[in-house]
Amino acid sequence: MDKSTDNFRIWVIAGIAGVITRDIFSLIVNLLGLSKTFIWNIAADIFVHGKEVYTFWGHILGFITDITIGAALGVATGLFLEWRGAKDYLLKGAGVALIAWLGFIGLIFHNIPQTRSIATEDAFSSMLSFLAHLLFGLATVWIIHKYAFQKVPQKKEAREYRFKQHLILRHVPEAAKKPIRVIPARGKGYKHPAKLIKVSRKLSPKI
Repeated sequence: MDKSTDNFRIWVIAGIAGVITRDIFSLIVNLLGLSKTFIWNIAADIFVHGKEVYTFWGHILGFITDITIGAALGVATGLFLEWRGAKDYLLKGAGVALIAWLGFIGLIFHNIPQTRSIATEDAFSSMLSFLAHLLFGLATVWIIHKYAFQKVPQKKEAREYRFKQHLILRHVPEAAKKPIRVIPARGKGYKHPAKLIKVSRKLSPKI
């Protein structure tokens, strides 16, 4: 794999940023009294139980666990976009996050003994958890799309630009090669290089 196209770092950062977005939402609803359980408490309950979950180190443990899961989901989202493409990226990012919500919150936390005692019981808290994970997915995939996928078309166009130059030099007789100048046209915004090629004289034969 070409190292220049390795976006692993962007995926990880996007997942962590998505977690922070979700945790801010979770903190707000927790402070407003709309939810009794904070997301870090659920994450910490994987390792410790009872009062330990609510201690200083319990919160730190929950935060580290939360960030790790978020980074992993960021990588999963990035790989999914590379596999299926960036079209409808918001829908795809939301889908990955909500599948994770269904798996972690719905199936795991409500069924394994370690976390069953702290898992949300009422439907309203579950809906808030749904919204929090939806925000996570949208924030994560937006960052990935903005910083990982905007470079891909430019690299592709650069390759096509060099290929077009190769075709010109290949089909033009040797005597006509020297005076050829390839000049990118000036215009507003970024244009496809294949459309910007101008030749200083008429070429024969046609390409």
